[in-house]
Amino acid sequence: MAPSARRLRIRGTNGWFPPTLPPPHENAVLTQEDLVALEGIGQARVLGTGDTMYEQDGAADMLFLVQSGIVRVSHLTADGNRHILAFHWQGDVCGLMEDGRYVNSAVALCETHVLGLPRVALQGLLLSQPLLQNEFLVKVAADLRKTQRLLIALSSFDAPHKMASFLLECTHHEDHYDAAAQVVTLFADRKDIADYLGLSGETVSRALGVLAEAGLIRRISTRRIGIEFSRLRHYVEA
Repeated sequence: MAPSARRLRIRGTNGWFPPTLPPPHENAVLTQEDLVALEGIGQARVLGTGDTMYEQDGAADMLFLVQSGIVRVSHLTADGNRHILAFHWQGDVCGLMEDGRYVNSAVALCETHVLGLPRVALQGLLLSQPLLQNEFLVKVAADLRKTQRLLIALSSFDAPHKMASFLLECTHHEDHYDAAAQVVTLFADRKDIADYLGLSGETVSRALGVLAEAGLIRRISTRRIGIEFSRLRHYVEA
């Protein structure tokens, strides 16, 4: 089924950062009518693995709705360090801009279908459809909550706890988690995970080793990791 034919979920937060914060609100859903309205002003694009959707400091005239696939959003600081700020999935909207320029860069991690939404046309559509406008506001609030949780996690958790939280985050995506077997398939490589969690690649490997020694995970392959879900969640919440 084509991405545009599905009902797309606008996610709330998908992380466990940290467990002491209240759970996310119910996900807002884009109806078929919403999608038709957005497609009426949008431009469909298909990105291959590694393709750039937009670049930091590039001229910004569109927001993007992810219809399928995964998008990595990152920011390059003046000293040349890359920080991954988010991974966007089906139903997410991305394209943060300031003064007519994109604040970050966005790259597809796999074949990804997106709908480019011209800023001016989108503003007009949202003004004419209050319910759709509300769904976009819900998404903005959800992204803010997720960012707050990630910031708290990065400042409060040690490396093994950060890695455990990331593995739990992966369990929210059925394409990357076999619940029956309790096996996570990582959607990002070690470098991306490290840049997302504020760690080095070596520290990510050591953190996985700590979790394995504790019997919380088992490494099946480079990308596939078996987890003890209940014990891993208790570890993060302790």
